[in-house]
Amino acid sequence: MLQIFDTVRRIGIETVLPVRRFFYKKSNGKLSKTFFSEAAFHTDIRSDVRIIKKQEDAVFLAKCNPDGSISDRDFVILSTTDLHLEGHKPEKDAQSIQMLTRQIAEVKPDLVIFTGDVIQTAHQHMDAAQFADMMEKIGVYWVYVYGNHEAREVKSNYKKFLYDNLMSRPHCLCLFGKEDLFGYGNFAVHIMNSNDSLSQSLYFFDSGRDIEESGRRDEGLSDDVTGYDFLKKNQIQWYKNHVRSIEKAYGKTKSMQYFHIPLPEYEEVFTQAENKTFVPSGKAEIKYGSQHEGIGCAPYNSGMFAAIKELGSTQAVFCGHDHVNDFCALYEGVYLVYNQPGGYATYNLDGYNGIPCAEKDLQFGVTVTTVRKDGGIDIQQRLNNIYL
Repeated sequence: MLQIFDTVRRIGIETVLPVRRFFYKKSNGKLSKTFFSEAAFHTDIRSDVRIIKKQEDAVFLAKCNPDGSISDRDFVILSTTDLHLEGHKPEKDAQSIQMLTRQIAEVKPDLVIFTGDVIQTAHQHMDAAQFADMMEKIGVYWVYVYGNHEAREVKSNYKKFLYDNLMSRPHCLCLFGKEDLFGYGNFAVHIMNSNDSLSQSLYFFDSGRDIEESGRRDEGLSDDVTGYDFLKKNQIQWYKNHVRSIEKAYGKTKSMQYFHIPLPEYEEVFTQAENKTFVPSGKAEIKYGSQHEGIGCAPYNSGMFAAIKELGSTQAVFCGHDHVNDFCALYEGVYLVYNQPGGYATYNLDGYNGIPCAEKDLQFGVTVTTVRKDGGIDIQQRLNNIYL
């Protein structure tokens, strides 16, 4: 019955979207105001990346030469977070999309990654389809991981259908992942070299929303442990198993992780001074960026960073969630990175704590990571103020 309902719902979305687009154009944006994709730069970049093979919980990618052979050229990843497309301020949503797609058009990345809190409109399923269609016109491969605002259930048909809307597009690399894992979207993308080795493995996780009773029970936590959610034991064990299986098949491979809610270790980078500003703690080497609000992590450490240290594969972790934190810091040999946020409609430095901020000083933008054949990485922030 659910399958029939989903089919009817999908047909309805495919029917209504062109109608909304028609009225948006005819009314010069006065009708169907949440039709944000019309603000996009639809530059067809059509990269030379190809899907080599797919598994239940992994996709293997490679850059290819014109003759179809695998190339060892640098692989460029553009990541961003927290666009917060909510529909309440359509002009701000349009600005978010315009800046994002302009960045994609100029960087011409091989992969685009969104680390959550992107589509939050009243018609979420329809606007997920609109967002996916927009990305498909651009023609670059992309990944979308859930934030704490996209869906409020751990697993439900609503949440699954939302992800399925994205996955139905050819350039979306998202996978539901193994059924026994927490949430949806726990999977890996592996970047291949010409000698059948991997230059990098990318691991994606659903980091949840708020701590629920089931999470407390599984970890043996008391009822007073509340707050933002944490990565679960089965997700961490899947990561460990997958890293080991890749190492067995391809040799030692470097990797990066992407999810929404930051790990508790992010709290080690800065410390709060007496004047309530945040200053470097001295425990990490700060490459760029700053902290302006407390780290929105879980009050409980489930052990992902310990697993990272144990395996020695993951060299960088990318998250979102905290809109006015945008640092990249090397902590105990691992880069802890906030993706640059992209949502102009949500809280940001302008007016944060009552202090106005000039547009040129805002943190909006994207994060660009260049991956070399040997697995080495270069992480850079690219702010939207370059377009002012």
